[in-house]
Amino acid sequence: MKKAGFITNKYVISVLVLLCLLLADILLHRSISRVILPAGFSDKIKPVELVTCKASLNSGNKHWAGDINSLSQASQLAADIKGIECSVYFDTTDNHFKTSVVSGNPGISIDSLLSGFKGYAIWFECMNLSAANCTAALHEMIRIRKEFQLAEQMIIESKDAHCLRSFCDSAFFSSLQAPLFNPYQSTETELISFTDSIRNALKANPVSAISCHYFQYPILKKFFPGYPILTRVDNTSVSLVSYVFMKQLEHDNTIKVILSGARD
Repeated sequence: MKKAGFITNKYVISVLVLLCLLLADILLHRSISRVILPAGFSDKIKPVELVTCKASLNSGNKHWAGDINSLSQASQLAADIKGIECSVYFDTTDNHFKTSVVSGNPGISIDSLLSGFKGYAIWFECMNLSAANCTAALHEMIRIRKEFQLAEQMIIESKDAHCLRSFCDSAFFSSLQAPLFNPYQSTETELISFTDSIRNALKANPVSAISCHYFQYPILKKFFPGYPILTRVDNTSVSLVSYVFMKQLEHDNTIKVILSGARD
């Protein structure tokens, strides 16, 4: 009997240890944990179906690598990565795109970067698109698409929905970058203002998708149902919580790209 009791106690202890580890995992990754669970956010916000820009994106894989800014990163990408993301700015002195300045180093031309990343779809986070440079920037992106054979393999992201309209009309997969905003740390008034700003921008200028941080994805999915989403996720250590969350994103048809940061 004592032996049986000892064995039973071992199982109980094992279960308790596992539960403690799970609780610790949830607490350590609480920002992810709360996103996994559904949230109501606000009853005053009504979901709205909006027209999208019908452009195609063929990458073969949801998993993309972000923060690409140098040719040296090409050899470090995982074999299953089929798309990359880089931040770029449009240089009006020569009407060419360049990678954004990183750690004080000047950016390189997009042509130079793409020459080392052939075979990848590419997401351009355009940092300075505006009414002043939109037409010239569009012509340059058309040249890049043709020269590097990137038809249906480019994402043009910007905070300027009006400027993205011309990219949509030229068959680019365009994405409106959601303002930096955490719905889990905001008042109802702020939630309403956030969704109103996106709804008004998309009504006037339809795009192909909305891009956001992972903690914004639930509110965008809830109030803009059916609108494709591109989401940025953190580079987290291996854990049950992050594994479950990643599987949730992989099986969600709303999510078109899961972007994680690349490391030098």
